[in-house]
Amino acid sequence: MVSIETPRPQTSLALTGIPVIAVQITSTDRARLGVGGDEVDDDTADPTVADAPERQVLVTLAVTTAQAEEVVAALEFRTVWFTRNREGAVLG
Repeated sequence: MVSIETPRPQTSLALTGIPVIAVQITSTDRARLGVGGDEVDDDTADPTVADAPERQVLVTLAVTTAQAEEVVAALEFRTVWFTRNREGAVLG
């Protein structure tokens, strides 16, 4: 999801069905969430991946070059929200 403020505030669905390759969180957040060791599933970060810098979450996406350009531009000039859609959801 991408939000913009001008000319009028709006949010739109930018890309759908993009696989998430990795999510890196800080060691502080890992401890707070109880993530670590062998407790890894689809909703948690891979403990074999290095920690993210403090106060950041690093998300690696499997995108094409054109999609990467769209993501970078949105991150640079707009507000970006990542969502997880339930299996079988119809996105429009």
